[in-house]
Amino acid sequence: MITPTFTEVSGGSYSIQNVKPSGDEIGGWGDVNIQFIDEQGNWSDQYFWWTADMGAPAGVDGWYDGDELATVSIPTAKGFVLSSDDGAGVVTVAGAVDFEQKSIDMFQGYNGAGNSKPVAVDIQKIVPTGDSVGGWGDVNIQFIDNGGNWSNQYFWWTADMGAPAGVDGWYDGDELVAAEIAPGAGFVLSSDEGDCKLTIPAIQ
Repeated sequence: MITPTFTEVSGGSYSIQNVKPSGDEIGGWGDVNIQFIDEQGNWSDQYFWWTADMGAPAGVDGWYDGDELATVSIPTAKGFVLSSDDGAGVVTVAGAVDFEQKSIDMFQGYNGAGNSKPVAVDIQKIVPTGDSVGGWGDVNIQFIDNGGNWSNQYFWWTADMGAPAGVDGWYDGDELVAAEIAPGAGFVLSSDEGDCKLTIPAIQ
């Protein structure tokens, strides 16, 4: 799962057309797909990269929804999944580098998010807050592997709700997680109650 490290931070979102895959095997309809996750945790809103020299209907390279160019804005720090039939591609995103702290609203269910910084971020510095956050399992973070499968699930647990290490943090069972989230890496957050925020730290 991916969250670009270079985004148009003004206005808090950027056009899907600013996400540009490139490579020798990229250009035909369906070679590269971009997809999002809905609040039920299902894949949704899939678009296809199509180039003009491979017959794109609008005559320009871009993400297409059927025969039409997609007109979608992606909020800064929202995650998405790219799939490639052949691999060996590169994704670039136009815009400015994201240095600022980000606070993302989380709704009940599943939320695609990610590290929008150009540096790795300690997982423990990505902090959910809200009245319904703190008990084991109230908020979970999970990653998607290269096969599109769920992997590496951790749970947010606060000290006042009995966290074993006596500190707020992401836990793997009874142990605090020691991990970094790579630049541009995405993840999925699930919230039992919603009505909470996720804070991603500023670059120091």
